[in-house]
Amino acid sequence: SSALADTGCRGLVLDCDAAIQAEHWLDPGMDCPAIASGGGGTSHLAIFARVAELAEAERIAGVVCLTDLMTDFPDVGPDLPVLWLSTTDETAPFGRTVKIKTNPTKETDQ
Repeated sequence: SSALADTGCRGLVLDCDAAIQAEHWLDPGMDCPAIASGGGGTSHLAIFARVAELAEAERIAGVVCLTDLMTDFPDVGPDLPVLWLSTTDETAPFGRTVKIKTNPTKETDQ
């Protein structure tokens, strides 16, 4: 959310598994939802279809996807920057892929 505040832009978070489960529009200063809707079985086809739909009326600076990259991809990427933040060693067929580390949930002593 600080990136939105720094740029004065608004953002859109799409929760997606095999379909888009939720859309969260964020204005500068708003916090990103901490919990995503949906479950397993990921496909990014719906995400990029929604991006194409929004691009008809909105000015889109880019797309950032947080994923394990075990997903369906469109045949051709959009004509805008795409950043894939991947929790695995996989590489996306378009855009830039950056591997991120995840912290396993620590169990607390009861």
